[in-house]
Amino acid sequence: MEIQYFSIYLAMFTSFLLLIILFLLCHHFCQLRKHNQLIIQLSSLRNALLHLSKEMFVVYDSEKIFET
Repeated sequence: MEIQYFSIYLAMFTSFLLLIILFLLCHHFCQLRKHNQLIIQLSSLRNALLHLSKEMFVVYDSEKIFET
């Protein structure tokens, strides 16, 4: 009788432990996805700033051409 209760408690503990591990894995992958989206946003911001700096260089270069 005591062994039967022990196996029930062990099964409950194991399933609870697996549930916690599954929750932690989901949380970890959600954090990774947010991190990847942040990297994508920073990359697009960098590309926009690079494009803006190229446009400013073209405007500055064309102003120099018109001055001479």
